[in-house]
Amino acid sequence: MNQLIIVGAGALGREIHIVAQQAFAKITDLTLKGFIDANPSALYNTNIKLPILGDETEYKIEPDDRFVMALGDPVTRERVATILEARGAQFITVKHPSAMVAPGAELGDGCVLAQFSFVATGAQLMAHVMLNTYASVGHDSMINRSCILAPGAVVNGNAELGKSVLIGSNAVVTPGRRLGHRSRLGAGSVTYKNIGADCLGLGNPAKSNRLPRL
Repeated sequence: MNQLIIVGAGALGREIHIVAQQAFAKITDLTLKGFIDANPSALYNTNIKLPILGDETEYKIEPDDRFVMALGDPVTRERVATILEARGAQFITVKHPSAMVAPGAELGDGCVLAQFSFVATGAQLMAHVMLNTYASVGHDSMINRSCILAPGAVVNGNAELGKSVLIGSNAVVTPGRRLGHRSRLGAGSVTYKNIGADCLGLGNPAKSNRLPRL
């Protein structure tokens, strides 16, 4: 029997816990095993009774383990996913029953499709992409690894997101636009132009500036 492990026990992890429960409610050969998190007290004072199993470097991966990412920062999401992949972790896509994936769309391993999200025909989602509630990806778009679309975010047709891009709540990527690796589009913003790597786009129309180096 496969056992699902959620990577990240913060607020997003608790949300994905609910999505997973509903996604796999009728699947008898998969159970929820616990969380990966560096903070052993991350679930303190919550109603979740699953254990914290350790962090991404110390947890001993077992053959029946299946993982899904629940880290809200796309750059951290990609870094931790890469560590787990190098250690042999296998990832599983979590799709809420209300989410819709059109025929001809492709999903990579470890994607998360939350309530009422939508992926149009011809779209490609690479590994570890998350579409939060009511987020959508238009036809023939390419969403690279570890991107996150916040609630209500829209990526229109023929657009492309680089690796580890964050599209904020109710933000819009207009048709055919390109956003570079690790870029961000702020909540409610609309981009009519391409946005470069490591840039933040804000406003309608969005104006972009380089993100500060951490």
